[in-house]
Order: sequence, then C-alpha cells, then structure tokens
Amino acid sequence: MALGIPQSASGSFQYAPPAAAPASVASASSGIPSADQIMQQAHAYAAQSVANQVALIRAQQQAAITQATQRAAAIQAASLAGAKYINGLGLGTAAQNAYANAVKNETGIAQGYSGQLRTDAAAQAAAAQAQLASVPGNTQTITDRGPALANVLYGLTGAIPANVLQVAGLGAAANARALPAQAIGYGAQQAALTRGQGATTAANLTPSILSAQGQLPSIQNQYAGQLTSYANTAANLANQTAEINSLIGSRTQPKTTITGGGIYSTDPTTGKVTVVQPPPAKSPSIHGSASSGYFTVDPATGKPTFVTKGTGSKPKTLSAAARQKDIAAINQGLDNTFTGYKDPKTGVSHPALDRTGALSSLIEHGYFATPELAKISMAALNRKYGKPVKIGPTGSFGFQAVG
Repeated sequence: MALGIPQSASGSFQYAPPAAAPASVASASSGIPSADQIMQQAHAYAAQSVANQVALIRAQQQAAITQATQRAAAIQAASLAGAKYINGLGLGTAAQNAYANAVKNETGIAQGYSGQLRTDAAAQAAAAQAQLASVPGNTQTITDRGPALANVLYGLTGAIPANVLQVAGLGAAANARALPAQAIGYGAQQAALTRGQGATTAANLTPSILSAQGQLPSIQNQYAGQLTSYANTAANLANQTAEINSLIGSRTQPKTTITGGGIYSTDPTTGKVTVVQPPPAKSPSIHGSASSGYFTVDPATGKPTFVTKGTGSKPKTLSAAARQKDIAAINQGLDNTFTGYKDPKTGVSHPALDRTGALSSLIEHGYFATPELAKISMAALNRKYGKPVKIGPTGSFGFQAVG
C-alpha cells in the first residue's frame, strides 16, 4: 500500500534539495533524522492513519444508529396517526349498531312467522271442534296448540339466532374498538425492530475497527521504510554536495576551449565568450562543378558569387516539395552535429561538431552542389551555430582584435 508521507508535518523531516549558493553548492548534511526520530515519526503517522480509519468506521456506526432511530420514530408517528384515524371512524359503535339491527330484523321476522302460525292453528282447531260438535252424542273436544307451536317457531327462528347475533355483535364491537390500540402496539413493535437492526449494523462494524487497529505495526513499518529512504536520499545528497564542492574549486577562473583552430575564453559566471586567438585564415571555399559553375559562398549571408560560369545549362530551381525536403534534411543533420548523435542503423555514436565541422559535413553530403542549396545550407548553419566572428586588424601581443 503506497503511503503519502506529509512532508515537514512536524518540522523534523525536510528533504528538499538545498538552494544553490552563488560561490559553492550548499551543504545538505544537516537536518537528517536519526533512526529513533524516524521510528517516532513513523509511529505518529501510522497512529494518525489508523485513527482516521477508526473515525470513519465509527461515523458509519453512528450513521446506522441515527438512521434506524429516525425510521423508528417515523414508524411510531405513522402508527399513532393511523390509530387516531381509526378511532375517529367509530367502528365499534358501527359494528354494535349493525348487529343490533340484525337482531331486531331477525326477531321481527320470527315474530311474524310465529303469529301467523298461532292464527292458523287456532282456526284449524276451531274448525275441527265444529265438526266434532256436529256428531250426535260426541263429547270430545279439540285443544288449541297454536300458542305452543308459535312459541317453538319463535324460539327456533327468532330468539336463538338473535341471541347468537347479539353475542357476535358485542365481540365485533370490542374488536373494532381495540384496533387503534393494536395499531399503536404494532408500530411500537416495528420501531423496536428497526432500532435493533441499526444496533446490529453498528455492532457488525466493530471487527473492522479492531482490524484497523491491528494494522498499526504494519503501517508504521511502511512509513518507517519511506522515511528511511528519504533520509538516505538526504545523506547521499550531502555526500554528493561535499564531493561537488571539493571538485569545483575556484569558480572564478575562466574556461579556455580550442575550436576550429581558434582559442576562446568563457566567463563561468556570465557565460560571455572572448576570442583569445581567432582560427587561422583560410582561402574562400569553392563549390559547384564544371557543369553548374564554380562559386564561393558568403559565410554570413549565404550569398553565392560565381568564380566561373558553368559549361552546361543553368541549374533548375528546386520545386517547393524538393526545397522543403532538403530544408528538413539540412536542419535534422545540423541538429545531429550540434548535439552529437547515435546512428540507429550502425549503432555508432558521433560526437558534436563545431561550426567548421558542421560546414564540412554539409559540403561532404552535397548540400553546396548548387547556389540555391548552398544559400539554404548557409542560412541554416548560421541559425544553428550563429554567424562567424568578424576579425578586425591585428592588436597588441600579435593577436587579431575582435571587430
């Protein structure tokens, strides 16, 4: 696991390279922590890292409990509102009235049936008695059983069913009146379950806290490894700084170089180059051929001047495409001679060339074959290496003065 070390968190660990001083390279030997300091700082970083992880997990626990508590409160509020609504419906009274009406209807119907039976039975008894009376010498009489039959019919079809309905009505009314309390009780039960789920979720995160705390030694070792690497880097920098300071010596002595037969002096502070002795004078270079004509090239402007005219036809002017291709090739070649390069085909490394060497390379590769190519090549050479130094009359000590 990659650990981001907070640089200079306590002011003790600063491994930035020191700023360079004008006269010498600054020393980085101070401020390098000891092994004990590294372990102390690593422990502090690791403890803070673990504390951050634990704080995040505890926040998750608290969030689970808070959300469960809020849901439980919402459930209880909803159950209370439902209970108030149910109570306002008057379901108990409505149920009691409905059963009472059913009892009344049932007994009314039974009473009608039993009354009709009493009437019919009395009429039949009277008719039978009249028939018996018409028989001479008959002394028997008919007993009217209508009232008894009516009572039986009323009991079976009225009183008994009505009693059942009345008892059921009392139960239904009681159940209806209990619904608000049942709603409140159910809400309380669901709220308790919800709070319990929140507590369970929080408890399930406790092993994560223990695991994070158990990683403290491992994280401390990782921080210690990184801090040790930083300290080693600082120590190596101190050693390199001391070595550089010992090798630099005096930085006030100018640097002398010999290029193209000339001697030049470079100021180490300003970088200004002074010509101590210019390169030996050379005859103007002659370019071209018998066919195209022979010409010289002004080293500053690249302007060609014909020495002799060619025997052949006038050289054709380069097309735009050919001109661009030659310009690209010339610039690439000068980039290589300016910095040095490694040939990708042969694997041979070529050192950087001075202006004279670069000019010779252009001539060798045919880029001075025509006046047009020579002008392009000289312009590119001046852009890359700068125009040649103009040499004035001979000064004191036998050296030619820079113009």
